[in-house]
Amino acid sequence: LRVDWSKPLFIAIKAMLTTMLAAGFRKAEAALPNSEAVDGRRLRRSSVTWRIGGVDFADPTNEQLQQLADGDYCILKPPLAKNDFLGLHFSWKPIYLVVDGDDSNAARAIAELLLAVPIAPEERDTTMLFCSSTAGAPIRHSLADSLLSHLLRAAFPSKDVSRWSWHSLRIGCACSLLKAGAPPHLIQALCRWRSTASIEIYARLGAADYGRWVLRIQQQTVDASTASNLPRFDYDNVIAGYYNQLDTAADA
Repeated sequence: LRVDWSKPLFIAIKAMLTTMLAAGFRKAEAALPNSEAVDGRRLRRSSVTWRIGGVDFADPTNEQLQQLADGDYCILKPPLAKNDFLGLHFSWKPIYLVVDGDDSNAARAIAELLLAVPIAPEERDTTMLFCSSTAGAPIRHSLADSLLSHLLRAAFPSKDVSRWSWHSLRIGCACSLLKAGAPPHLIQALCRWRSTASIEIYARLGAADYGRWVLRIQQQTVDASTASNLPRFDYDNVIAGYYNQLDTAADA
C-alpha cells in the first residue's frame, strides 16, 4: 500500500487515530477482531449522530457535513465494553466530539469519512464506523496493527516503534487530560473507567464541557513513559563478569 490520505482507507485510519485519542477508545471498540462479526461491542455507523447549529441530526446531508462550523458536535454512543458488557454504566452517556479547525480534529475526520464512504441507512447498525473500503469492509485488528506499525516507522525512523500500539492512544488521552489539569474523577469519566460509587453516579457531562476537554486533548504534547520503555541502565554485564570470576576462583 502507498499512503494516500485522500483514499478511503487512510481517511478511515486518520478518523480512527484522532477519535481513539480524543475519546480514549480501545482497539477492540474501533477495529473488528479477526474472524468476529460486528456487534454491540463496536463503534458502528449507527453510533454517530450530530449537533449542527444547535440542532440534533441522525442523518445530516452531505452539505451539512461539508459546512460544519466550530462549536458543532459529532456525538458518539459508547459501545458495550469489557467493563460494561450490559451497557449500564457508559453506553447511555454520549461522547461529544467538538468541531474546530485543528488538523487532528476527530469530529471533522469522522465527517470526512462519512462523506468518502457513505453507507445505506439500513446497513448502519451492522457496519463498523471505520471502514477499509467504500463497500463498508471493516478495519480488522491485523490490518490496523500492520498499518500503525508502518506509519510509525515512517514517522519515527530512528525510534523503536514497538513501544507504541493502538492502546497508546487511550493512554495518551488520559495523560493529555492529566497534563491539561483535569481532576482524576473527570479523567475516569471521560475515559470510561469504572471506579468508586461517586464516579458511578457522577453527573453526565454537557456538550460544552465535554467539548472543551476534547479540545484540550488535541493541544497537549505528552512525553510520559513506563520503566519498561526506558533505555537499559543497569549493570547486568558487570555483575555477570563478577560471578564468572567467582566461579573461576572456586574451580581453582
